[in-house]
Amino acid sequence: MMKKGEMGLNLIVVAAIALLVLVIISVIFVGKMSATRKNVDSCNANNGQCLPEEACSGNYQKTTTHVCDDEGLKCCVSV
Repeated sequence: MMKKGEMGLNLIVVAAIALLVLVIISVIFVGKMSATRKNVDSCNANNGQCLPEEACSGNYQKTTTHVCDDEGLKCCVSV
């Protein structure tokens, strides 16, 4: 037979485990969202090319919303 305090302690332990599982799932989800965001913002994913800024002319237009991995290059999207 359970004592009065045992059920409360069991409930606290189960709630703590459930909270821990939710935190772990949230961390995994946020990490995956960050990787997905980086891929969506990349220049290549948006049909662009990473070129030097001066080469971004003619049939290309420079865009600041898409990111190139190399700092010296700009994302140029064909017009």
